[in-house]
Amino acid sequence: MIRNTYLAFAASVALLVTVCGCGSSSSKGQMNTGGAPPASVVATGGYIVSVFAGATQAGKSKNPDSIIQVGSDIFVGYGDAVNPDGTVPGSNPPVQGQTEIIEYDLTGKPLKTFEVIGHNDGLLAYDSHTIWSLSNEDANPVLTVIDLSAGTQTEYTPSTPLLHGGGLDDMALIGGVVYVSASNPNVSAPTPQFPNGIVSGAPAVISIALNANGTTFDWQPVLNGNAQATDIVSAAAVTLNLTDPDSEATDPSGNLVLDSQGDSELVFISNPGTANQAAKLLSLTLNSQPEQVDDTRFVPKGYAPYMLVTDTSSNTIYRVDANFKAGDAYSNGGANILKLNPTTGAMTAVVSGLGSTHGMLFVTQ
Repeated sequence: MIRNTYLAFAASVALLVTVCGCGSSSSKGQMNTGGAPPASVVATGGYIVSVFAGATQAGKSKNPDSIIQVGSDIFVGYGDAVNPDGTVPGSNPPVQGQTEIIEYDLTGKPLKTFEVIGHNDGLLAYDSHTIWSLSNEDANPVLTVIDLSAGTQTEYTPSTPLLHGGGLDDMALIGGVVYVSASNPNVSAPTPQFPNGIVSGAPAVISIALNANGTTFDWQPVLNGNAQATDIVSAAAVTLNLTDPDSEATDPSGNLVLDSQGDSELVFISNPGTANQAAKLLSLTLNSQPEQVDDTRFVPKGYAPYMLVTDTSSNTIYRVDANFKAGDAYSNGGANILKLNPTTGAMTAVVSGLGSTHGMLFVTQ
C-alpha cells in the first residue's frame, strides 16, 4: 500500500473527474477544500482520500455518524457524546440529551444545524424535503421528522412497546415502506411473548408507519432474530442468531440489507414484509477472520462522484475518490474502509489508519 497525500494526487483527481464526464466548472465534481488527511491514513492505489469537513467546520458538534444526501446537500448526524439511550453522561437522575444534525453543501461548508432529542444514530431521506431522524439505539427510541420546506420538526414514539426490549437504529425506504433495525435486543426476563427470555426470537427488523395523531408510530415485525435463512457461501439452510442488528442498506437488486454488527454478518432480505420474503446470510471476514462492520453501501448506477465516510473518534468526514464501479459493495469497519466480495464475504482494506468509521454515502450529484 502507499500513503495517501492530498497534494500529490490532486492532479489525479482532476483527471478522474474529467474522464467521468463531470465538467470542471462544476463544484460537484471537484475535490473539496477540507485539506489533507493525517499521515496515518493510508490508501491503496486508485483510492484518494481528502477531508470533506473537520471539527472546525462542524463547530461544537462531535462524533459524526449517520450521513445522507438530500438533493445537493449532505446531512450528518452527530452523537455529541450523548449516551446511546439518549441520556446525558453522568446525569442523575437521567436527563435526556440533545444531538445535532448538520446540513452541508457539496464543498463541505456547513449551512444549517438541527437539534433533535436524544442520541441520533439513524437518518433517512424520506423524500425531497423530509428527513427522518432516529434517536436512542439502545432504549426509548424517538423518531424526529424534519420538514425542510416548512421548517418544522415533529417527534414520534412507538404506539406499543417494542418486543425486543431495546432501541431503534437505522432505516431503509423500499417501496414506500420504512424498515428499521431493532437494535440492542434485551429481552432479559420471561414474557408472554418470549417465555424463555430468548433474545433472538424477538424482531430484528420492523416496519413503521406514522399515525395521524402526530405523536406515535405503529410498527410490525418483519424479520425475527432467529428466522430461517440460506447461507450464501454454502447454500445450506441456517437459523439466524442475530444479537446486534445495526445498519441497513438497499442492494442493487432492491433487497433490504441488515448488518448484524457484533455477529460479523449481513442478512439480505428479499421481498421484505411479504409472503415471499426470504433471507440470505453472508458472514464477513478480513484476512480470514470475522470482521465487524458498520455501514455497507453499493455503488449506484451511473457515475458516483465520490464516497463520504464519517470518522466518529476524529470528528472528521472524509472524502474518497476512485474509479468506482456500479454495483460494487463497500463497508467500513473500525479504522478501515473495506471492499466487499458479496459472494464470499471476504473483505479487502482500501483505506486504513482512520479512527472509528461509522456512516458511509456515495454522493450522486
